[in-house]
Amino acid sequence: MKVFIVSDIEGCAGVIKGAQTGPEGEMTLFQEARKLYTEEINAAVRGAKAGGGTEIVVMDCHGAGGGYTFNSLIAEDLDPDCEFVVQDEWTEYTEFLEQGVDAALFVGMHARAGTTEGVLNHTVSGRDYQNLWFNDTLVGETGINAALCGTWGCPVLLVTGDQAACQEGKELLGDGLTTVQVKRGTGVTIRT
Repeated sequence: MKVFIVSDIEGCAGVIKGAQTGPEGEMTLFQEARKLYTEEINAAVRGAKAGGGTEIVVMDCHGAGGGYTFNSLIAEDLDPDCEFVVQDEWTEYTEFLEQGVDAALFVGMHARAGTTEGVLNHTVSGRDYQNLWFNDTLVGETGINAALCGTWGCPVLLVTGDQAACQEGKELLGDGLTTVQVKRGTGVTIRT
């Protein structure tokens, strides 16, 4: 079974401040977040293997800035039973999907911009994108990534993140979606 893991850092447990999301913040905080991010990806890889995954590819979708853009995971700490891709543009990598993938797992997702109780919520990047609709449905990055996977018939089976991201995933993809809440927001926090 081929499994595609789409990942982002803001939805990982312990990542709660903008300074943790890129090298422009305090580097110690970003390095700590990178470790948390990599370990959540590793947990998804272990789960995919336990569920029958034989080929697992991770796509880092975190635009951290500088040389870390779409390259925020720590390669040497990544589970050796997966491959990972580094891309230049967000959602640029489609080759694996084009070959036919059985399942997608979304790890570290955050809620769309302005979502109440969404930790570090945003849509695409910063303040430039606040609202995005596909037809009449308001979507954030979970919806964008789901549409990318859906283009090649790949079902999304899992969304992890805060409670707002998990709720957003279920609203978009149905109540049958498995979600794992790893943290809970108590007010609006916006990634700047």
